Amino acid sequence: MTVLKLKPLKAEHLSAAVELDQLCFGGLWTRSG
Repeated sequence: MTVLKLKPLKAEHLSAAVELDQLCFGGLWTRSG
């Protein structure tokens, strides 16, 4: 069985996370919160 490990989001990944959110979820998150 594959184990999924979740880690806290780091500041250097914030732009990529917001971009991924925009593509997948239509922009639920923003950099301002």
